[in-house]
Amino acid sequence: MAERGRIIDSAQRLFAALGYDGTSAVMIADSAGVSPDRLSEIGGRSGVYLLVMEKFYREQQAMMDEVERVFTPDRKGVRVYLDHIIDFYVDHPEGAAIWQHRRLSDAADFQDLEERFQVPVFRRSTEILGPEVIGHPDFELVSLIFSYCILGFVQGGLLPFDKDAPGPESAGARRRFRSHMHRLQDLIFQDGFMRDTPEA
Repeated sequence: MAERGRIIDSAQRLFAALGYDGTSAVMIADSAGVSPDRLSEIGGRSGVYLLVMEKFYREQQAMMDEVERVFTPDRKGVRVYLDHIIDFYVDHPEGAAIWQHRRLSDAADFQDLEERFQVPVFRRSTEILGPEVIGHPDFELVSLIFSYCILGFVQGGLLPFDKDAPGPESAGARRRFRSHMHRLQDLIFQDGFMRDTPEA
């Protein structure tokens, strides 16, 4: 792996585990096997943090590109959308963890991260889903429910309070979680979330 990529990946792991405020430039340099001077050349701790955020943002946009390619404006299409979201965040737990730190007031020195890296992704998802879904008065609440469930699974597995429970890296746990999310989606549809769209 190229040195720059190694630095970004090392920083991402540290930011995910400790947050931006809990990670020093020396820690990043040591983890990546480079000198602190080399880290300074690419912006230091703050510069690398932005590079990590940009990397995750590009990965999210690439996932949205694939969703847009296969999406259909019906219940089956929303199911496909949900599966892509689940797969992406389960496979990118560090990016999700960094944003969780951010929600707890981490990296307060950065004022515009949400506008730069989160709002465009949310806007893109609403454009894909279309007015039939996002026009529902409970759309934001439903989105939050699914987001919290997915983030909770990504960070803790099925039973985070049970150290012997399978984590998100378990294929069996992923299947069970996906099945549960499908049932939750079906219940929401049965309540009329897409009442004017025929069953696919």
